[in-house]
Amino acid sequence: SMPAPLPVALASDAHLPLSPARVYALVLGRSSAPFMASLHRAEALTEVSVGAWGSGPGLGGGLAGRTRTLSYVRPLSIPLPFAPKSCRIAETQCILAASGRSAAGGFVAEIRAVSDAPKGDAFVVRVQLAVVPASSSAGAGAGEALPFAPPPVAPSASHVRCTLSVDFSRSVIGRGIIESSAAGAPPVLQRRRRTPLLKTNARASASRE
Repeated sequence: SMPAPLPVALASDAHLPLSPARVYALVLGRSSAPFMASLHRAEALTEVSVGAWGSGPGLGGGLAGRTRTLSYVRPLSIPLPFAPKSCRIAETQCILAASGRSAAGGFVAEIRAVSDAPKGDAFVVRVQLAVVPASSSAGAGAGEALPFAPPPVAPSASHVRCTLSVDFSRSVIGRGIIESSAAGAPPVLQRRRRTPLLKTNARASASRE
């Protein structure tokens, strides 16, 4: 089953007309460059650097345990005098679990992000992206454990759950502002980013024809 969701729901019970393997390829795999580049442009990110995937301990075989790093500069809008206009963010992305070598039966990924923003040394943003075949998650609601097993036939749709947590290492003033800002920041599969993903898939499919 999937791990428990993180406290803040970014995209619970979302369904995409793409298989889990295709979602993985477009978001984290070899075909991810066009989609991620579009997100970086939409979020006005600069100085983007994406590391290569490496191996590491995971919860299963195949893709599980792979990690990579990603860094970028994000603009800030802090309504205070002399506030910084941008911050540098460093992400560590890890595949916690994956079913099949291409994630055909689903996958769970976690992103941990730290920044040099004001009070950035006091918290870490964690994002969990869980994707399973839509047919295997029928009847499951937000926050429930979902079966992590491929259906007997190749799936053509995915159930996506994306949740977030802001973990503080010490008490800080303005915690609520930090948490609300973090919920809109990670460039992952939130609600407003599903359409660009589908458009990227359509362009990729057309180019193969």
